[in-house]
Amino acid sequence: MRMLRLVIVPVLLLLSSAAHAVTYVVPADREMIQGSDDIVVATGVTSLVEQNTDGAIVTRFTLRLEDVLKGDRTAGEHLVLTERGGALGERVTYIPGTPRYQPGERYLVFTETDRNGEPVTYGMGLGQFFFVARKGRMLSLRAEIEGFDQNLERHVEKARDAAGFLAYIRGIVTQRVQAEPRYFVESPDAQFTPQSEWTIATEATRGSYLMT
Repeated sequence: MRMLRLVIVPVLLLLSSAAHAVTYVVPADREMIQGSDDIVVATGVTSLVEQNTDGAIVTRFTLRLEDVLKGDRTAGEHLVLTERGGALGERVTYIPGTPRYQPGERYLVFTETDRNGEPVTYGMGLGQFFFVARKGRMLSLRAEIEGFDQNLERHVEKARDAAGFLAYIRGIVTQRVQAEPRYFVESPDAQFTPQSEWTIATEATRGSYLMT
């Protein structure tokens, strides 16, 4: 049987005990809002895996914009995010914490620009939020986030009321909000596990893979 080569790319973040997790220094929402280039509500459309000019495998995700909370983009246009990693032929590059976008899935996305001048998700997984309905309320949830706050105390991820979070973002962008955020809600599970994360974690543990 042919061997599929899986490359685990080192990243400038601390790896946690979970093979597919990353340890972050998590900024406050206000800081992330102010530091991002664009903040949009968007739906995944397509993805394209290719090799960039540096020889690295990247996945280019096309998103259709529904709403623009920050930035010069326009609702209805498309945004392409370039994220490291993906499967190209027999090569698979898996970078823990790198977000993936599924066609038809709706997201709240914070962006920044990489060294090649291309839009990417802010802080890897920090800038991607899923819209999840729970008990009659729409929440904004991140995927698995482990790490510390800026005081190096353990970060505890909280669920966010989606409408309240979007209103807060607009307020910060327009400089009309000064109060502390009030959109955090109690939830037994404040994080969301996307199907793509389960898939790559499962595939990466198969004995038929050559890991380098």
